[in-house]
Amino acid sequence: MDARLIRWALAVLLLAVWPLSAVAQSPKTGVVTALQGRATVARALLPQPASLKFKDDIFVRDRIGTGERSIVRILFGGKALVTVRERSVLTVTEEPNRHIVGVQDGKLALNLAKSLVRPGEVVEVRTPNAIVGIRGSFVVVETRLVSGVRQTDVTAVHVSTPVIVSSPIDPKLSVAITSGQTVSVRGLGATIVMAPARAITPEETTAATRAGEVPLSASRPIAPTVDQTRALATGQLEQAVALADSLLRVTGGVTGQVTGSAGATVRATGGVGGVTGSALPGATTTTQTAGGAVASTLSGTISGTTSTLTNAISAINATSAVQKLKLP
Repeated sequence: MDARLIRWALAVLLLAVWPLSAVAQSPKTGVVTALQGRATVARALLPQPASLKFKDDIFVRDRIGTGERSIVRILFGGKALVTVRERSVLTVTEEPNRHIVGVQDGKLALNLAKSLVRPGEVVEVRTPNAIVGIRGSFVVVETRLVSGVRQTDVTAVHVSTPVIVSSPIDPKLSVAITSGQTVSVRGLGATIVMAPARAITPEETTAATRAGEVPLSASRPIAPTVDQTRALATGQLEQAVALADSLLRVTGGVTGQVTGSAGATVRATGGVGGVTGSALPGATTTTQTAGGAVASTLSGTISGTTSTLTNAISAINATSAVQKLKLP
């Protein structure tokens, strides 16, 4: 056979195989742990977006979209729990010590356990006009068009380390927010304007907390490892107390302490009146009143806090169940 013909044949074969090799080398970065409604994934090997299913693997460079009244929850890297709300589009990429979730449009809640974050490691949520650096927090990010202008709202429900919100074209334009704060970014490119951080209202806290929840009708969650469960439970206990601390502040105040079998012990002040009870063996909640009362308008916030505590208790129960299996 003519040598030139052989070279052409090899070149054509290489071009055909190269994309397959590139995709095959894309590392796994997450797994679908809950799903309600319809969610799709676009991948280089797929001729068109495919439906996501419970327990599906997520790979670097995947593009994920959710439909109307749909929610998908993904555990990334065994440490970041991302709940993607309806009509949202996101992509997943990675760099050394940097896990990147790009949100083109929509809303997500990200719960990152600080105890699982390595030194120098960061999770970033990137929108068309903002970069959100997270190192151990429960944060809600929403990006959308408001009156024809791109707007990104970042809400920190509970943080262990301040969340840094910056412009993608000018890192000097940045704001650090902590628990119970939010910041809005408007515009694109050189027109980006970042508003000062402000405290969130009880209604905003309730809405942000619910953004991280999935209905009971969603696919049954995958049980994480013992270490992951401990870390997530600790974060959820801290989150619940932070909610009570930052939102239920009324005249008289409250001092309290939560101690859980996951190893979390945190104190709070807020307007919660006289509650003493045992959540489960090894996990107790004690709140003592120093005077004052909680206004009825905060009932929604109390509901959100209760839901968060319930999630934490479920996580601790999951830890106990896994430990009883005596797995290596």
